[in-house]
Amino acid sequence: MPSAKFSELFDRHAIATHDKQLRLLQLVGESDWQADLDAGTLTFENGVQFAVEVLGSEAEEDHSFVWSWANTASDFSASVTRSARELKAIGERLALPELSQGMFDLGELNGTSIAMLAVGLLKADGYYRAPFPGGALFLLIPDAPAARALNDISPFHVQTRITEALCRVSLDNIPAVGAYLSYKGYALNYRGRTLRAVSPEGEELVLEFDDSDRLIGMMSQSQQSQPSSWRERLWPWGRSRQARA
Repeated sequence: MPSAKFSELFDRHAIATHDKQLRLLQLVGESDWQADLDAGTLTFENGVQFAVEVLGSEAEEDHSFVWSWANTASDFSASVTRSARELKAIGERLALPELSQGMFDLGELNGTSIAMLAVGLLKADGYYRAPFPGGALFLLIPDAPAARALNDISPFHVQTRITEALCRVSLDNIPAVGAYLSYKGYALNYRGRTLRAVSPEGEELVLEFDDSDRLIGMMSQSQQSQPSSWRERLWPWGRSRQARA
C-alpha cells in the first residue's frame, strides 16, 4: 500500500500530468521511437525529439521498481539521472520511501504512478514509458515547449480532463480537482460544497461536491444557458449518481 504522503501528492498532481500526457500524444501519435540514453534523447519517426532523463525501471516478474541512480548495472550517466536524484532528495526530506529507496516492491502502485508523481513534483512536461521484455523504462521529459504550446485553459477542456481522470484513477476529488484548476491558472472560491473557479480569461466554472467530497457536477457559464436535458449529458454520472472517486 502506498504511503499516505505519496497518495496525497499523487492526488494533487494526477490530473495535470494526465493533461500533459495527452498534449505529448498530440505531438507524437503512434509513431515508433528510439532512445539514446547516452545522449539523453528520445526521437520519434515523425521527427519529434525530446531531451529525456531516466527515472527508473519497472520489472514485471517481481513487480518492483528501481531508480536510475540505484541501477549500478546500467551505469547511467549523471546527466540522465539528475531528476531521479532530485526526487530522492525530496523523498528523504518528506519521508517518502517510494522516492528515497533505490529499489522497492510496487505493491498497489506501478511505474506509471511513480512517473506521474515525478512529473508533478519536478514541474516537467511529461514522461514516456519505454517497454522492454519483462518490464519498462520510464523516461522524464523535463522540457517540451511544443507540448506546452498546446495548453488549453477553456472550461470545456478542463471539464473534459477532470472527467477523464476521475473515470480512470481513484483520487481524493476535492484536492485533486482544486490542484488541477490552480495549475491551469483558475482562481478558486470555495463555499460549502460548491467550488467556483474563474479562468484567466474570466470564464466561470461551477463544481459541486457531495457530503463524501465526491464531484457530482460541473457547469460553465455557457452551459448554464442551455436546456437542462442538454446540460445533463455533459456529466456522465448524472445528477443523481456519485462520481467515481
